[in-house]
Amino acid sequence: MDAGEKVYVAFDQADRQVVAMEATKGLWGEMQDALVYKYVEADGTEHFTLSVVGIRELMRELNAGKKKPVVQLAQVQVLQVGNRVVALAEAVNADGMRWWGAASEPASEYFAVPKAVSRAQRNALRAVLPPTLLTQYITKWVREGKVKEIREEPAATTAEPLPAPPEPLPAPPEERPELPEDEAEAWRVIYRTARTIWGDTFLQKLRQIVKERFDADSLRLPAQQRQQLFAILLEEQNKR
Repeated sequence: MDAGEKVYVAFDQADRQVVAMEATKGLWGEMQDALVYKYVEADGTEHFTLSVVGIRELMRELNAGKKKPVVQLAQVQVLQVGNRVVALAEAVNADGMRWWGAASEPASEYFAVPKAVSRAQRNALRAVLPPTLLTQYITKWVREGKVKEIREEPAATTAEPLPAPPEPLPAPPEERPELPEDEAEAWRVIYRTARTIWGDTFLQKLRQIVKERFDADSLRLPAQQRQQLFAILLEEQNKR
């Protein structure tokens, strides 16, 4: 839909709402004074037109006190075409210029007939009036504040979704240090590890662990128990 179509649809929809309101509870307040529509595009561009109420008021003012109407409706026809109500209205001006206006509504729509008829009359009357006259009254009524403003809804902006974070790399398998097979070298590793944990009291702590875990009074342990002792030290080191 181009800009011109958007403006026309907005004006037409506003008139449909006015006619529906008029059919239910009459015109009142803001809608009674909405003789002009001002449509404001998202970039600030403004468009003006007479509303269906404005066209009626213009016809009333032009004909007031005149023996021969300046403009009038000659006839209106309402047809059922398929599932739509179609209204045809003929307008004629003082110069004898005639024009038909048309409008339609779904037959299932509430107030389909008044909506279609009012808009067909609007279209016919607007066509037989000079554009300069329409502009003159639009300017007059805008100055008097008899305007309903319609603003274009800003286009929704959809932000591009952020890419999903990469899957974390699997943690490398934990490598548990192994004690050297040589007993003397193994004890050097054990002592060095214990000293980093307990400082100068490491020997006392080692004897305590050996007593509690292996029920041994000596630090001379077989290879399997040395490995177990070393594992205990590593767990203790990880806690710190």
